[in-house]
Amino acid sequence: MRWRPFDRKPFEDREPVGVPRPPQRSRAERRNLMAAEAPLLDEFRRLRARVPQLTGALAAGVDGLVLAHDTPGVEPDGLAALTAAALGVAQRMTDATGRGDFRELLVRGADGYVATYAAGDTAVLTLLAKDGVNVGRLHLEGRRAGARIGELIDAEAAPPRRSPAKSSAKEPKESKETKPMPTRTRNARTTRTTANARTTTDS
Repeated sequence: MRWRPFDRKPFEDREPVGVPRPPQRSRAERRNLMAAEAPLLDEFRRLRARVPQLTGALAAGVDGLVLAHDTPGVEPDGLAALTAAALGVAQRMTDATGRGDFRELLVRGADGYVATYAAGDTAVLTLLAKDGVNVGRLHLEGRRAGARIGELIDAEAAPPRRSPAKSSAKEPKESKETKPMPTRTRNARTTRTTANARTTTDS
């Protein structure tokens, strides 16, 4: 039977089987994450100085949101979307084989490497390197940079803590409620003493 294009959906429209969807972020969370772009670019510059064979670096959320990029010649949005898709498959593989949480993913092509490292709980770091790069050095610096970027992004994505002023304001109310009880006992005692004093004087 001849294959017809309308028999099946295009590959881009089909969802991978068994790959969980990333959580949807609110607009406030996205703004907080994207606010960390400047320090992320500084980290990319330091990373390139330590590994001269790097040709690009990108930090993205697990949902494919571009946080910061330094990828000349490569579209960052497309790379972030592919990274999110590869991350979903990699997480599925580690879960199915009992390897634990995702840590890193390395892909080698004819002209170089694409390495993806976990960056905290909500982001990943993707590095592009030439074919002659020292893979051990790439892993070492990529893991360190991923840990630093993860701390920065998780701090930006964390919700603001409530000020302790509300809890301290409630404390005086509780103390006022407990004050009337000792004052009542003192008044009762004083009335008793005065009554006893009158009886002694009358006698």
